[in-house]
Amino acid sequence: MDINKARENLDKKMRVIRQGDFYSINTIRVKGHKGKVTKKNKNGDLEAVILTHAEYTRGNKNIPLEENPEEGHTEQAYIVRQKEIVSPKHVGKHHKNIQVKNKSDKSKIRHVAK
Repeated sequence: MDINKARENLDKKMRVIRQGDFYSINTIRVKGHKGKVTKKNKNGDLEAVILTHAEYTRGNKNIPLEENPEEGHTEQAYIVRQKEIVSPKHVGKHHKNIQVKNKSDKSKIRHVAK
């Protein structure tokens, strides 16, 4: 594949990815978890806060959420304490059905995103 064509495709994907929405994140460290894109950096990378059902991630205790943001799911949800820097090529499916409605959960996500 031509390098210019690959860059063009990546630029198109960057325009489609919206800040504040949840997407599947597929990196070596985060495989298939959902993440909220909190910032788009000028260098093309994205910052995301990762959702998980695990109490611990890489030896660190995750932050519990009051409500599970996934519609129809009742198990305990957590956010990872450290934001993830992600390339747009590692961002997958857009999840429209995931929404954080609880005010305290929103503030927890903002705190991690700082």
